[in-house]
Amino acid sequence: MGRKIINVFLVIGLIGIIIGGIWLLSINALLPEAKFRLASHQNAVNSFGSYENPEFQNTVDSYTSQRNVSIIVLCISGILFSSSMYLKFSKSSSAPTSSKVDVTNLKPTINSTNSSALKELRELLDSDLISKEEYEKKRKEILNRL
Repeated sequence: MGRKIINVFLVIGLIGIIIGGIWLLSINALLPEAKFRLASHQNAVNSFGSYENPEFQNTVDSYTSQRNVSIIVLCISGILFSSSMYLKFSKSSSAPTSSKVDVTNLKPTINSTNSSALKELRELLDSDLISKEEYEKKRKEILNRL
């Protein structure tokens, strides 16, 4: 996966964690008050008669649902963020173990042509695995074989 895509997922995960966390904190601050109002209302209704107002119960149900959704958002964002971090900072198994490549031992395989050897050599230079001098020296050797 490309590094730019991983960075995008990383940012999306981080934003999701921040928004989900703020949302969860605000709902958790409002939920106890809503439950208290519901309990007070139910006590008042039981004391004075059978009149019930579903508004308080709907508020508590809404806050509870929002809390559950914010927890799901936090979980998904956390998974997205942590997997992006893993992909971003994990060592690739295909990466060379040393930072420089020994150009003197670089020989095209039997099936490769001189043009593919030049392309491979160019990729090594572009990846900063060989110096410009090493590139020029090996390039001249390959061109002399033509």
